[in-house]
Amino acid sequence: MRESKQAPSGPMRNWLEHRPLLILSLCALLYLLPGTTQMPLVDRDEPRFARATVEMLEGGDWIVPYFNGDYRFDKPPLTYWWMSLHYRLLGINEFAARLHSAIACWLTALLCFSIARRIGMNKEWAAIAGLIWLGSLQVLIHGRIAVADMPLILGITLSMRGVIEYLMRDPTPNFFGRWFWVLIAGQCIAFYAKGPLAFLIPTIALLFYFLFRQRKDPTPIPWKRIGIEFILGITIVTTIVAAWGIPALLRTEGAYFDIGIGEHVVERGISSFNDRFYIPGVYYFFIVLLFFSPWVSALWPAVCTAWKERKSTDSSGLILLGWAGAPFIVFAFYKTQLPHYILPGYPALAILCARWMSRHEQPRLQWTVWINRIVLTLGMLIALTLSVNLLPKETLRPLGFACGALALIFAVLLIASEAVRVRALGRTLSLLGLISLLMIPLSQGLRSAHATVRLTESLDPEWPNAETKARADGFSEPSLVWYSGHNWKFQSAMDSTSAEPQLFGVRRWRLDNDFLADWIGGEAPQPMHDRREAIENHFADRKIRWVQGFNPGNTSWVELAYIEASSTP
Repeated sequence: MRESKQAPSGPMRNWLEHRPLLILSLCALLYLLPGTTQMPLVDRDEPRFARATVEMLEGGDWIVPYFNGDYRFDKPPLTYWWMSLHYRLLGINEFAARLHSAIACWLTALLCFSIARRIGMNKEWAAIAGLIWLGSLQVLIHGRIAVADMPLILGITLSMRGVIEYLMRDPTPNFFGRWFWVLIAGQCIAFYAKGPLAFLIPTIALLFYFLFRQRKDPTPIPWKRIGIEFILGITIVTTIVAAWGIPALLRTEGAYFDIGIGEHVVERGISSFNDRFYIPGVYYFFIVLLFFSPWVSALWPAVCTAWKERKSTDSSGLILLGWAGAPFIVFAFYKTQLPHYILPGYPALAILCARWMSRHEQPRLQWTVWINRIVLTLGMLIALTLSVNLLPKETLRPLGFACGALALIFAVLLIASEAVRVRALGRTLSLLGLISLLMIPLSQGLRSAHATVRLTESLDPEWPNAETKARADGFSEPSLVWYSGHNWKFQSAMDSTSAEPQLFGVRRWRLDNDFLADWIGGEAPQPMHDRREAIENHFADRKIRWVQGFNPGNTSWVELAYIEASSTP
């Protein structure tokens, strides 16, 4: 088919054709770095990863991670190793903790370009495939978060680059060429980032490909050579994994596997997260219509076209479909439903969308576009309502500013989605840059409102030194360990005789409809619990510092009481 006439024109097209890797690199800087310095650690896993890396550096144990002085079995060690490199270069701060995600995201964009070129796309549209990946909402979020997802996706994308080369190359090359080692490297990176998912996604993608592949495909499959290389590849990957895995299992007497896999993988699959409503099988089909913004108008047509073309001699779309669908298959009935679980399929979706856009005109009406419009509009209105009602309250004003920035992000994202629909791709890329810049006021507002940041800033330099182990009751957020710079004893009883400093979660308000209704009605919102009077009476002879702030771990507003250390020996 002919390439679309709706492609970028003028200087943009020239740059995409002649300097595609430079454009991808510059856009990665623009899309992923703004706000990473100002943004506090908001996801509960962020401070766990960030602090565990600090403890790994301090303790010198590179095999078993620790958090708050105890084992942390959630993930293999690659993210901690990578993060520690940035700590050594840039110091221990939020930017250094998140930089590995941005770098992995950028490298994934370069791999998207490479895969797109390999399946026959020209440089311009191959670059757009990388830009679609970089400019997707979920990537704009997770590309600036200190967790293990982006290293996992980098490893999976590298693995799929090798897989695609195996499926498309001439069957006569020598054994164990460079793509064999690319596949091995990708599998090792992905496993060391996040475990068995590294193997599941490429395996499901290949099974999908061979199940629906045209039987009369003229490209022969060199089964004998692939079988020999597969056996050797499994041996090499197993050996590399075992080099860390066996010492880790021995050191922890098998707990790394029992807890890391048994609790953090299996149990999360059979119990819903935070008792949220569970929608088996369909949750991710709707969630992608928000988090793949602003490219949703190309999503459904691209997937449908690739499926219709499965019987053609070009079967590259089929392996991309299998890759994109693998996370949906793995997590369709997984009870812990989180939007980023399907993120490993986004590089394949980006390539499919770019390929479809290069060949087809935009259809007139799509139900997916209307769902995207409705969700983005609702998000904008909700964030705007929150901003309008929070800004007049002095204590809540920083959170109101953050909500205002979020409303603007939704508005610009809605405009960018319409720009994609009419193929104004140059305008889309500019709007994505604006969205990224809006992350700065959003980050500053969240930082000013963050309860733990407010607490630590108010106590500096009186915060207890690293040798003092403070106690906390009713507030056990991991951010407390990161921002205080030392470990905590989390307890559930008041102790007025303790010489150690103590922290209490005094009151908590859930930021929901009732909370807003009370503010709008001029009433003080009722807290979920209130221990202020009891704490004042219990520690009448001690100095108490009161701090209120936003707790992003459970999207609530909290009041904390910090009881300074007793002078009693």
